[in-house]
Amino acid sequence: MSYTHIGKRYIRLLSLVLVIFLAVSAAATFWVRSLEAQTAFSQAILQLNPYHYTPKGEIPITPQGREPENPFTLPPFPADIRGGIFTFASSSQDMFPSFAKELAGQHPSVIVILGAAGSSYSQTKAYVTDFDFVTEYGLLRSDRKIVNNISEEFSLEKNDSVFVQNQEMNFFIPPIAKFLPKARIVSVLLGESFSEDSLRELAKKLAEELPKDSVVISSVQYPKYDNASVSFFQKEKALHALRNFSFDMQEPKMLPEEYLFLQLMEQLRSQKVLYEGNSSNEFLFGDGEKLEQVMISLVNFGDLMLDRNVANHIKNFGSEYPLSKITQPQKGLFVGQDILAANLEGPFADTRRATSKSIAFRFEPELIPMLTQYHFNLFNLANNHSLDMGSAGFEESKKNLANAGIDFYGKPLQISKTDSVFIKEISQKKIAFVGVDDTLTPLRVSDMESLLKDLRSEVDYIIINIHWGVEYKNISNTRQQMLAHTFIDAGADMVIGHHPHVVEEMEIYHNRPIFYSLGNFVFDQYFSKETQEGLSVGILLDGKSISVYPFPLKSVESQVDLMDENESKLFMDDFLSKSKLDGNEYKDFHFEIEE
Repeated sequence: MSYTHIGKRYIRLLSLVLVIFLAVSAAATFWVRSLEAQTAFSQAILQLNPYHYTPKGEIPITPQGREPENPFTLPPFPADIRGGIFTFASSSQDMFPSFAKELAGQHPSVIVILGAAGSSYSQTKAYVTDFDFVTEYGLLRSDRKIVNNISEEFSLEKNDSVFVQNQEMNFFIPPIAKFLPKARIVSVLLGESFSEDSLRELAKKLAEELPKDSVVISSVQYPKYDNASVSFFQKEKALHALRNFSFDMQEPKMLPEEYLFLQLMEQLRSQKVLYEGNSSNEFLFGDGEKLEQVMISLVNFGDLMLDRNVANHIKNFGSEYPLSKITQPQKGLFVGQDILAANLEGPFADTRRATSKSIAFRFEPELIPMLTQYHFNLFNLANNHSLDMGSAGFEESKKNLANAGIDFYGKPLQISKTDSVFIKEISQKKIAFVGVDDTLTPLRVSDMESLLKDLRSEVDYIIINIHWGVEYKNISNTRQQMLAHTFIDAGADMVIGHHPHVVEEMEIYHNRPIFYSLGNFVFDQYFSKETQEGLSVGILLDGKSISVYPFPLKSVESQVDLMDENESKLFMDDFLSKSKLDGNEYKDFHFEIEE
């Protein structure tokens, strides 16, 4: 073979290699430019009109708009993260990108996102999408198989418009796309009235469908009411429900996304709290058992009187008149408490009887349904007006309360386990309510010490309601203080006083709260500002601490309401200045007292 022939073959081979190289280069350049064009097109859509879909079944996600202000470092965890629940507070915005980055080390194949559908959509439906999500970091794909399986079985509506500009999607998707681009997404947005039965069944189905390495995330919104102190009170209850997977709480009622998240974590057996963020704005869960901690909630009011001018107002304006303002839903105080109590300053006697007393009260039994309507379930009867209609009237009152399902305790002139004590079991904890009176005749201290020491071995908590002190005095006297200290030394956990018709100071003695007088709740003493102010006390018991929330009240013509923010601040500044708190701090509208 000649050198000329070999040279020609070599040249042809080089030419072929060159052609292949140029073809591959052109294809690669085209692919890169096509990808750049697609990304640029998606970004243009995001910038120009985030409400329009891309033409390929994709949902544009609005960029978060800011990097975390305070980059967050998560602590090491003893187990993999299986779920996270977040508020939309700034701390969560700083923390969630760190969470997504941490999650990248687990390589979850599927991430479930739960959120609210928003008020523009049906509140009885749940929505899913099998569209992919376009983000500033690239495309994040939906898991179409799981989405189709759950949507078919539960008739979940595929409505992609629900997911456009959705708060949860804009919050969660970008960091996931940045740090977990290979994860597939199952997103469910829920109407506020989607049924709990359906949520439980949906949780079971999702647990069956999800790979074992899946992670579930959800938003949560803590309750907000007109009154900030009530909001904090109800938030503490909501946090307990989160930590302990308490599904049966009446108020604040769980939102569907929170309920579904907890049900799903229960199905996946991932109920152990691995992390709780500042202000409890974030929770992370891993494999393990839930906390077994109970919480008991009580709200106690002062003197409740339904005769004289109060009865006249009720006659003119209806039975709901005295409580129509304070019981409005946005006030948030009258629903969901284990105990809603007051001092009943008079009997629900069947008839009015002649009496030598200059001031003698009798309440119409027809008013009892109004009290049950507002969820009152416990009254103290140990006071100087319970016998105004005689012993027969007192017994009639107890009968009428019992027939309405309202519990009671205490009897004037008596200190005994039979007459003075009511024991109620709540969440497997026994609470002894003890009612005594020190106004008609001074009580015998030794009798109380004996009673309390006897009860201490039988119950978990002892709460005393006592009628005592001097009317219209806003500072307790030495006898009140002596009695309160004696009761606590003998085993009482809390002392709540009434009778002065004005609010007196509080004291924390040996880590036990004393309220010397809650003042009037519903009354007709219009002659002074002080007699038209009162205090309600919210109490949360969890076995570790006693949370005490004072709620200042105001009354106009026997119609009671919570004080507004400015009124509450002025009232509490004065109240705290004369109280003995033993170094305990009033923070976030309450005292946290170690048991």
